[in-house]
Amino acid sequence: MRDLDRALAALPPGQVRFWGQQGNVAAIYPQLDYLLSGLPEKEALGLNIIEAQACGTPVIAVHAPPFTETVSNGLTGFLYRDPREDGGADFGRLLDELLAGRARPKPELADTHLAQFSFEAFVERLRPVVADATAYTSCE
Repeated sequence: MRDLDRALAALPPGQVRFWGQQGNVAAIYPQLDYLLSGLPEKEALGLNIIEAQACGTPVIAVHAPPFTETVSNGLTGFLYRDPREDGGADFGRLLDELLAGRARPKPELADTHLAQFSFEAFVERLRPVVADATAYTSCE
């Protein structure tokens, strides 16, 4: 938290809020300018990242898995170099770009990217798993 507080110190007061779990993400995410992710090693998948993008809220995340798999850089959000590697220089550069309006996501171009996280895509990925599981549970 101290590192995050230090990195966000350049923003005007009141620009960043930390909210706990929300029951109705579809009502919350559209009210946010960006969702800032946590550290990549703390996220197995980052469901909040996928939820935000599905609601049209861009994501700011470290350029590392799982975020490189779930965020389309420049479309659904922005990836930046891990601050532990560069002391936050890339994150600071990205914040400057965002605050100056020189970097803007293009979620309207992200349909193909987001489709891979849809319910239908999830069902298709699970089909072979369920078929294998049912093949091994037969009593015959």
